Amino acid sequence: MKNLAVICPSQTDATSFYRGVGPLAELRRERSDLALTFINSIDWATLKLCDAVFLQRPFSNNHLMIAELTKRNRLPLWLDFDDDLFCVPEWNPCAAIYNKKEIQKNVATMAALADVITVSTEAIRERLLPLNKNIVVVPNAFDERLVGARPEHKQPDAPLIMWRGSKTHRKDLNVAGEACIQLSQANPNATWLFLGETPWFADYMPHKNTICAEPIDPIEYWEFLGKTKPSIMIVPLNDCEFNRSKSNICWQEASFAGAATLAPNWPEWKKPGVTNYENGADFLPKLMAMLEASKVQLSCNANKSWQYINENLLLSIVNKKRHAILEELCP
Repeated sequence: MKNLAVICPSQTDATSFYRGVGPLAELRRERSDLALTFINSIDWATLKLCDAVFLQRPFSNNHLMIAELTKRNRLPLWLDFDDDLFCVPEWNPCAAIYNKKEIQKNVATMAALADVITVSTEAIRERLLPLNKNIVVVPNAFDERLVGARPEHKQPDAPLIMWRGSKTHRKDLNVAGEACIQLSQANPNATWLFLGETPWFADYMPHKNTICAEPIDPIEYWEFLGKTKPSIMIVPLNDCEFNRSKSNICWQEASFAGAATLAPNWPEWKKPGVTNYENGADFLPKLMAMLEASKVQLSCNANKSWQYINENLLLSIVNKKRHAILEELCP
């Protein structure tokens, strides 16, 4: 039996769903020889009961203490990063935490200590390579067992355009602002849904056709997508290093819901069925074209995306990489 200590900043948030407890719990289901251990305190005695330690998105002084204690006790250390913590933009509220010199030093020190680092994108791998050569890209994946089968889809007569995100996307939303205002006024039959954060430009859109909702639990979110069935999912992202390292989970979620995706023309988003925009100025004409496209075309794009996900990005497929990493750490 292998005991893997699992430490996540928040066990129940979306990053843990995709990068922490979510995929590791599925790995445990597949392996009768694996147990996940959630430790309340770290010392030599608790570590003596573990075979390896997994740290998701480590950054704090406490995380550094755990990493150093892990290595001092001669245990393998596995780190996972889903963002480039070395270039969080100033307009992101999290910059106040991650851009501190002490935090930057913590991340660099832990990365150098790790026996293996898993990351969600190639861009993050490139960033961390000077600190550690054993870095594996393990993309975010669709948990087919937990989420379940893709619901039946039928594009509605009146389009539903959706965005989901948090306050960390304040400047990103500027990419979509003008387009959403103009197109909402020009398409009175369309409904606009913003989940997780209310964008500034919602005040300039038709009130009766604009819905702003609070964030919801990750599991509830999948159920919500299956019932809501948006026509189009928009992914407005400001062009910066931090955003170019982001993964394409919004596209995966959209494809599950039967929605066609509008996303940046960057490597991570160049996937089958995705409509890519070049920059902020190109966002409006691309979204306009999608609104003018037939329901059949939108469904076709979403289905192309879903086929690719089923062939490449199911968690049962991607978790084979985690299985191999665990075998390397604990032979």
